Amino acid sequence: MLSSSPANLKLFKKAVLLQKSGKIDEASEIYQEIIRKEPGNGAAYNFLGLCYLKEDFTHTAIDCFENAVNNGYEDKFVYANLADAFAELNDQEAVANWCKAGLEKNPGNPVLLKRYANSLKSVGNIVDSLKTYQEAVRANPDDFDIMHNFAEALHEAKQIEEAQKLCEYILSQKPDHLEATFLIVDILSKQDLNKEATDFLLHQLPYFDGKDTALTMSKLSSSMLSDGQFHSSLDLLNSALEQYPEAHFLHYGKAKTLYRLGKYDEAEKILTRLLKAFPHSEEISLTMGYVQLALGNLEAGWKLTELRFNVPGTGVAERKFRYPRWQGEDLTGKNILLWEDQGVGDTITFSSIFNELSEIAGNITVLCREKLIPLLSHNFPNIKFTSQNLELQRALLGQGQMYDYELPVGSLPMYFRKNKSDFPKNKHHLMPDDSIVLKIKKRMPLNGSRKKIGIAWRSSNTKGSRKINSARLEDFLDILRLDNCDFVSLQYTNDRAPEIERVRSLGVNNLYDFDDIDHFNDLATVAALISRLDLVITSSGAVADLAGSLGVPTWEFGRPSYALLGEENRIWYSNTTYYLVDHDESFSTLATKLHGKLLSM
Repeated sequence: MLSSSPANLKLFKKAVLLQKSGKIDEASEIYQEIIRKEPGNGAAYNFLGLCYLKEDFTHTAIDCFENAVNNGYEDKFVYANLADAFAELNDQEAVANWCKAGLEKNPGNPVLLKRYANSLKSVGNIVDSLKTYQEAVRANPDDFDIMHNFAEALHEAKQIEEAQKLCEYILSQKPDHLEATFLIVDILSKQDLNKEATDFLLHQLPYFDGKDTALTMSKLSSSMLSDGQFHSSLDLLNSALEQYPEAHFLHYGKAKTLYRLGKYDEAEKILTRLLKAFPHSEEISLTMGYVQLALGNLEAGWKLTELRFNVPGTGVAERKFRYPRWQGEDLTGKNILLWEDQGVGDTITFSSIFNELSEIAGNITVLCREKLIPLLSHNFPNIKFTSQNLELQRALLGQGQMYDYELPVGSLPMYFRKNKSDFPKNKHHLMPDDSIVLKIKKRMPLNGSRKKIGIAWRSSNTKGSRKINSARLEDFLDILRLDNCDFVSLQYTNDRAPEIERVRSLGVNNLYDFDDIDHFNDLATVAALISRLDLVITSSGAVADLAGSLGVPTWEFGRPSYALLGEENRIWYSNTTYYLVDHDESFSTLATKLHGKLLSM
């Protein structure tokens, strides 16, 4: 009941009006006055709870809502208010329990069904959340926000087609539904349909205005970035910032785009301003970390890039162990577990630090991909290398060897490469297995007298923006036609054969492809092969890292990258020359430059 007297009813209505107009303190005093006169007034408790919730006194608000229920106030909204309050405390079990209690009193109520479904989804109970969302949509088919939440749950359940269809229905009824628009973009992007995502956003853009337009333009720029359209992304963001100069997310998008374009000083200035406004933003800090590495500020950069495990979408693998993370403590007599958190090439690069760690540690175990074990075991016999799958199972079950510390392989530079002076001048840190070299050097052209040049032109990952780092073999046609050299394909992708046959049909007869070697998995044999070459020409990636680690003269080509650490060439490898290819420059232009250099050798 609201009140038992006309006077209190009048007070109650006054308090509601004050509350709606934002005068929370005045409304709160009136509700408390009513409760003093009528301690059993559940409605007053409920609305007083809303006042406290508005002022972030969540626990006090919960007490008020519970008093409302205990005093027989069973309006559906009091249960919804309790769910919202417990959601503020991230107590999803309590959210679910109060929603269930409310649904017993108010069966089929869409407000409670929506909150109940959301709580189920948040704790990972996707199956039950899908059933509850279906009920909620049936209960209120005009609530497109519930439909969008349902689509999100379908997406998480890998029911991609159903999720996209539901979003498309929402947009057919409400074209300016921002969240449904963005979910479709995410669905397309995860399928590497970045151009389709960009085109879709361009189609949707006219439906939005104000902040929604700014958000859509930000999302559009991200889609362009993912598709490798860096200059288009920058143009769009500059235009958006003229209209919405206070939109911090547009400034962040511009900083990311400038970073990808290699304009590190400009990116740093924007990120510095953003971090003053948002000092606790891990995403902005992580981007600043990569910018610092690109500028050669190693100590600051390595420290900030530790945030890579906290920010979604970075592509690094996080592992949870019961051992403490090493933070520079004395390792004398201690066992440390290193684990691979990035790509094969990164592990090969950072393995240059293994011996330095071995000098100060008792025992080292490295969890890595199976294909790395023969190569790394040969070079670091005092370190144990093991398949991450087997060791992970043992560690997670509490079985097997105990360790004093654990550390991601990618975190080693933070302790051992704080400054450029920390990099040794060694020409190589890996050696091939002599027994494999002995067998492979008998092959043509490795047993010949002409210059032997290895070539790899693209990464295995050509999705999204990664495609801009990939050349075509045909781009190097003039080089491959040099009659005083033999060329050996180091391309490890299984689809290389058609490209090789294509250049052979164009007159190239000195390109060898050892298709009996598993270039992707048999890295020990690939290392032996590379060691017999006079030069390697390769795109950035694992081949470049392996050749550089073996000390073989290498011409690596790629786009602007933080991996250069502020230098013109890769500081990790003294025999590697890096050929920077700007985003508006084609790889065929680079090939012409390399052709001229080969002629002059």
